[in-house]
Amino acid sequence: MYFSVLGSGSKGNALYIESGSTSILIDAGFSGKEIARRMAIHGKTPENLTGLFLTH
Repeated sequence: MYFSVLGSGSKGNALYIESGSTSILIDAGFSGKEIARRMAIHGKTPENLTGLFLTH
């Protein structure tokens, strides 16, 4: 299992979780470009997400 906090704070929240062939983004509190930029830092891309979980 791999996880990464892409951001947490007053400007937005996003968490990436990966296990096997499943990858989920929890919350998307940033623009699409910003999420892609933050995921790229970890060698990940939004195109490979298998799910999105929104908490609020």
